[in-house]
Amino acid sequence: MRDFYKSNYAFEIARKTDLTSALALPVGVVSLLVGAVVAMSKDLHLPLGLVEQILLACIGISAAACALAGYFLYRASYNFEYGYAPTPQEIKEYIGRLIKFHQTQGHGLVEAERISETETLDYIDVMCAKYSTINAANNDIKSAFLHKANGAIMKAVLYSALAGGTYVFNSIFSAPTIHKIEVVKPKEVSIMTTIPHVPPATTPSPATIPAPAVRPLPPPGRLIKEDRNPPKPQLSSFPR
Repeated sequence: MRDFYKSNYAFEIARKTDLTSALALPVGVVSLLVGAVVAMSKDLHLPLGLVEQILLACIGISAAACALAGYFLYRASYNFEYGYAPTPQEIKEYIGRLIKFHQTQGHGLVEAERISETETLDYIDVMCAKYSTINAANNDIKSAFLHKANGAIMKAVLYSALAGGTYVFNSIFSAPTIHKIEVVKPKEVSIMTTIPHVPPATTPSPATIPAPAVRPLPPPGRLIKEDRNPPKPQLSSFPR
């Protein structure tokens, strides 16, 4: 049973990572569809013909499906609280405190270590069983929203394809726009000849010997602890 608790806990953590990674492709597809819908919408002008009305309907349905997919993707990405077992350092310190406790209860060092290790392993089993259950529930919810988002994306792709076909048809068979060009008679322009001003000759200053080049020092490395926020950049430290 101990291996089952640990393997199930690790499985749910890996499943959470896989589900989070699976969100990248739907987000990219939705972004492309939104760009295509916006591009096709720019060529619609009132009054709308029959083909343009069909195009507008397809664009509207595709846009609504994209918005619905974005909502599901948002729900699948945020507001999840996952549980994790204590860190090895915390477990090590906990075993040390247990050993000291059992020694005060009259046990020898070897017996205290054996009892402490057994109790710690039991505690880890409880934590793995508890958090694997919580993580499984979160993963089920995340997976359900991702499934709904994929369904909405399929509808958006379908109606975007219909809109694209209608857009191409309308572009080919619609009457070309005739632009009116007005020719304006050029005006007479008087040309005045001016004599360029020649500045007086100046005596060149003696050449200065440049200073020898100095090798620049590389920028220093950074050591940043993840539990601390880096300092805000100061505007005075940037060149103007």
